[in-house]
Amino acid sequence: SRSVSLFLPPTSFSVFGFPSLLRRTPTACSDTQPRHNLVALKSTRTPLEAANMTMEKRQLLLISNSTNHGSGYLDHCESAMTTFLASAGGETEILFIPFANPDQEGYTNKFRARMQKMGFSVTGLNEADNPIEAVKSAKAFFVGGGNTFLLLRELQRLQLVHAIRDAVMAGVPYIGTSAGSNVACRTINTTNDMPIVQPTSFSALKLVPFNYNAHYLDADPGSQHKGETREQRLREFHQVSNVPVIGVREGSMLAVHGYSMRLQGLQPARIFKADAEPVEVAPGADLTSVLEEMRAVEEALLQQAEAERPLLDLVSDRLSLTKAALGSKIEGVKQTEGFQKASEGLSASLESTGSLLRGWTESASAAMSRQVDAVKSSETYQRVAEKTTAAGEAISQASSKAVSSVKAAVGVDEPPADVVEPTEPIANQPESVSI
Repeated sequence: SRSVSLFLPPTSFSVFGFPSLLRRTPTACSDTQPRHNLVALKSTRTPLEAANMTMEKRQLLLISNSTNHGSGYLDHCESAMTTFLASAGGETEILFIPFANPDQEGYTNKFRARMQKMGFSVTGLNEADNPIEAVKSAKAFFVGGGNTFLLLRELQRLQLVHAIRDAVMAGVPYIGTSAGSNVACRTINTTNDMPIVQPTSFSALKLVPFNYNAHYLDADPGSQHKGETREQRLREFHQVSNVPVIGVREGSMLAVHGYSMRLQGLQPARIFKADAEPVEVAPGADLTSVLEEMRAVEEALLQQAEAERPLLDLVSDRLSLTKAALGSKIEGVKQTEGFQKASEGLSASLESTGSLLRGWTESASAAMSRQVDAVKSSETYQRVAEKTTAAGEAISQASSKAVSSVKAAVGVDEPPADVVEPTEPIANQPESVSI
């Protein structure tokens, strides 16, 4: 059993908002600071395990985009992915996480078809009966691109954040494209996506100690667009946060092995830090120093994430117990005499209502028939019927007289006796005459 003492203001705590438990000022965006005031909250790890958590075994390939201009889906990074997975143990089974796309089934099928051409087998996390167990048994992760807010919201909803982090810390390789790269970082605050859904917080997987800006785009000097450039937006972020950001242009990616990191691909990247000018780095650049200089910060992040884990587990347990208790309560209510009587009463009431409706329908039909019969037998109806019949006869007689008059006028009542009907048709003579 867990010993838990919570000292939280009621207005600052949300059952699902455990990554951000206390209200903070806008300038306190550095997630290395304590976020809660929890006392005697026991972790599932031993003190020694918690003190020695590192990312020495992590293996990440964070790709900016899945499709390059002029090429097909994953074509530009196929070689890099194959090399990465070979160096990460040669795994050929991939757990695909399609949650950034609303059409999870279609996205999984598209990814599966592409990876099968490369010799890999794919299981979609959306296809798993137990997502947490699927993550725990995964041999390799691929987190697809799409909407970063939707992706993180689903990871939080399914309680997969800690499970994925644990797997990566144990050495399970992780590949992300676009949103999948964004969510691997400290927060998703530097994504380009629209917030089409609301995650419980912007705190992400924390697999690296910086933020990622996918599809980084340089300003076009000749453009007439007056909105903020990407660089301006990232500088705005650094007005309220000290988290470094790496802007990775399309066609490039970051390969991370433990505490070493290298930029791969076709395009240079741009590193942004608070109170410093951006630094341009060329493809192939060794960026290990970025990880090394933030190692202490990263370890603090892991400690903080571990401190939040018991609360997550506690809330998860409480939710599961509440769900089970509610189900049991419902079943119990169904078995009570009062529920049975109410059910029987409802059935009888429905039957009575049905009978009443049928009676109303039959009565209405009979009343309508009587009304029709009454109309037919009325004096007015009879007079109308007689006048209608007389009018019909008059019209018929007038029509006959008119036809007779026309025939008499053209002399076609009786043919002359000396006229012999021809036995053969005369050439160019019409066979009949229409009047």
